[in-house]
Amino acid sequence: MLYCKRYRYHSLQAWKDVLRMRYFQEMSLKLKFNLLMLSLFLIIVVMGMLWYKTSANAIENNAIDYTKQIVEQVNSHLDTYFVDIQELTFPMLANPLTQQFMDYSNNDHYRRYELSKAIDKKLFTPILINRENIHSISLISDQSIASSSRSFISAEERYADYISRIPSPGKYQIMGRETILSTNVIAMALRFLDASKQKATGLLIVDLKLNEIIRICKSVKLGRTGFMWIADANGNLLYHPDEELMKQRALPEYVPESLPKESGSKVVDSPEGKKLVLFNYSAKTNLVLVSEVPYRELNAPLVRFSLISILIVIVLMLALSLLIVGLIVHPLTNSLLLLKKLMFRAERGDLDAKAPENKTNEIGSLFLSFNRMVSEIKQLIELVRHARLKEKEMEVKQKESQLRYMQSQINPHFLYNTLEVVNSNAIVEGNFKISKMIVSISEIFRYSVGNPGDRVTLRQEVEHTDFYLEIQKERFGSLETEVSIGEPGMTAVPAVRLMLQPIVENSFKHGYENHRMKPGYLSIAGRTTPDGYEILVSDRGGGMDAAIMERYNALFSQASQEESGEHQHIGLWNVHNRIRMTFGESYGLHIVQSNKTGTVIAIRLPVMTDNL
Repeated sequence: MLYCKRYRYHSLQAWKDVLRMRYFQEMSLKLKFNLLMLSLFLIIVVMGMLWYKTSANAIENNAIDYTKQIVEQVNSHLDTYFVDIQELTFPMLANPLTQQFMDYSNNDHYRRYELSKAIDKKLFTPILINRENIHSISLISDQSIASSSRSFISAEERYADYISRIPSPGKYQIMGRETILSTNVIAMALRFLDASKQKATGLLIVDLKLNEIIRICKSVKLGRTGFMWIADANGNLLYHPDEELMKQRALPEYVPESLPKESGSKVVDSPEGKKLVLFNYSAKTNLVLVSEVPYRELNAPLVRFSLISILIVIVLMLALSLLIVGLIVHPLTNSLLLLKKLMFRAERGDLDAKAPENKTNEIGSLFLSFNRMVSEIKQLIELVRHARLKEKEMEVKQKESQLRYMQSQINPHFLYNTLEVVNSNAIVEGNFKISKMIVSISEIFRYSVGNPGDRVTLRQEVEHTDFYLEIQKERFGSLETEVSIGEPGMTAVPAVRLMLQPIVENSFKHGYENHRMKPGYLSIAGRTTPDGYEILVSDRGGGMDAAIMERYNALFSQASQEESGEHQHIGLWNVHNRIRMTFGESYGLHIVQSNKTGTVIAIRLPVMTDNL
């Protein structure tokens, strides 16, 4: 019975889970997006609160640390200021005039006058001239007799009080704020040893103008209304921007009467609100530098960060809402229907069908893939059509070339027979030179009347060119020729008929005759290259202009086989075009060099690797 109840319970739970899952799957996209938006909103709010709290603590701690560093730097500046005064006045104690003054008694008033005058001239005046921040310097003996740069009466009146407050000699001590001749000063006093009496009864007082201390304290800005003030460790106020406190010589109410002899901080309540109060104690001067900064000014950056975070949340939620509005079920189904229609058009041959590409979601990826597929199919069809047209064009050009050569032919048998008769007569007459030229002309003619589109070997081209050069040597007795093509290249390199002779003729005509130079040298050399085989035809003529050479090379580098009326009768271009039509666009002519020392033309040909 118990088992049956448990079974029914678990079965019921399982059916509930199934129903929940089915309900979620059948839920509309709009509802799903609303739930997603609500979830994201809650996540952003929680993260914003955590971020706000963390950033607030971080900013507050950084502001406190920064303020501490500023106070420490100002206190260090004050230490340097007081130490500098001490080092400046210490040498006076070793001066003989100081010892003479210590030994003086009340009996000789004239002697006192002379000593005071000498001390003022030689000890006080050099220091006061260079340091405007020093109000006065006073030297007092154990008999309360003073020599002062300002008021010896004031110095004598302070002697007993200062001696009682300075326990040991050899170290300056700041005595507090005084008013000397209507000027507010901070008094520094040093109890020193009288060498003749071996008693620490001498006193040196240096009165510093309070203005310099105020300038140092005001040189640093703490927030918008923050400030610094100075007191000694006994609670005596030396400087405070509040004039009332300065007159009363009283510390603020929220500060303990005895300031701590250590650095620290506390948050206090004031009429202006909460304040951060920092204490920085200096063991060198026994002074406490205090800074007060309103808490609201420390947290000013936090307010800006809070505003920025709120704006970010608003912008994110607005963008999310627009995204959900643009991507609900209705636009989704419309996009799928549009894609279906476009695919149907493409199936019927309409390759101009194009889906919009302004979507960046999964539907946008499908649209982009569809457009790429249609574009690639269209490119492949266009590539096949272009290849067929190009092939037809090459066939037409080859046939036109063959037709031109066939039209230009005369009866070859008649010419052969005529040349044979002339050769026979030359042999009978014993003129073997003419016979040799007739044979060369006959071979040239026999080779030339062949189909110019036929492929031949490089050996055939070189042999044909040799006949042509033999005739030129008869014309120009000083002509030197050099043919250096290896045996593998002769048989393994294919060529087109009448390829070399037009280039050699170009060397004679444009390299020598146009420059009124007598042909002297011509070279035909071959070499293997990574891309095939290269033949170099070189002369030592006058060359051509750099502009013409660049123009020819630009024409040679064009991918198109089409000829323009500007260059269709140029011999070099005809040779180059026939080579490219036969072997492809990677081969043809290129002018390597052309200047006053000669011209070098390269012919790039393929290689039949099986034979090389």
